[in-house]
Amino acid sequence: MTKEQGTLAIGKPGWTPTKVHPLATIFPMMPDNELAELAEDIKANGLLSPIIVDDGGVLIEGRNRLRACQMAGVDPRFEELNGRDPISVIRSANLLRRNITKGQQAMAFAFLYPEPGKGGRGKKSAALNSAETAEFSSRRLNDARSILHHSDALAHDVVAGRMRFDEALERVEKAKQQSKSVESALDRLRAADADLAAKVDEGELTLQGAQAVAAVQWAKRTGGKFCRRDTYEQKKPARERSSGAFGTMLAGVVRLLTGTERSETPEESRDRQLRALGYGHLIR
Repeated sequence: MTKEQGTLAIGKPGWTPTKVHPLATIFPMMPDNELAELAEDIKANGLLSPIIVDDGGVLIEGRNRLRACQMAGVDPRFEELNGRDPISVIRSANLLRRNITKGQQAMAFAFLYPEPGKGGRGKKSAALNSAETAEFSSRRLNDARSILHHSDALAHDVVAGRMRFDEALERVEKAKQQSKSVESALDRLRAADADLAAKVDEGELTLQGAQAVAAVQWAKRTGGKFCRRDTYEQKKPARERSSGAFGTMLAGVVRLLTGTERSETPEESRDRQLRALGYGHLIR
């Protein structure tokens, strides 16, 4: 290694990498006690495996060994990639680390291979082969990709061990279901009132607010009246009548906005309608 980086040649005594490959950083460092053990071993036996850098001096693999060398006061040895794929080197070095779980491994591989590989006919992708070597299923890898595509922060929390893989996946699935529900409600609102839906899309109104406005507009057109929450007690008789006139008045717009058609008692219908339109606080 003869290339210069600053005042020292890359790989020469006294030189140390100042940059780390971003995909190498997704794997957590060893715990302090294990680093201390590694440092003691290096101090006694020397560094057996060189630290891998690219031709620009970026550290590809060996962050723990580099730190242990610094702790032991031993000059590290460096080796260049020499044409090897940096992602493959990172993958191989971290595949079976004892201090990370299968969930962390799957999540890390999703970072390394965020999209399914496209191998030739009858061939498996490198990512799938790696997943099998690590003894987690391709489905687990796909779940990890789903977490990564949904939230980079969640994915980092899983790899770092701050959140369990299954907990992150549950959050993603719940968010997807909520998103589908919101999209379905928006579609119904667009069919009922395109202008209100546009205000939701532009952030001028929340979906719940737009649904309430739609119901108020419907009530005005049909001659109905709403009870405000702050006058609830004063207008209690009006609320009690809502299961009849009020419930009938809202039935059409609620069916349009919520897509609900099943038979219900008048009380059930009234309560469902109020909840769907953002007036659940009127239910006692």
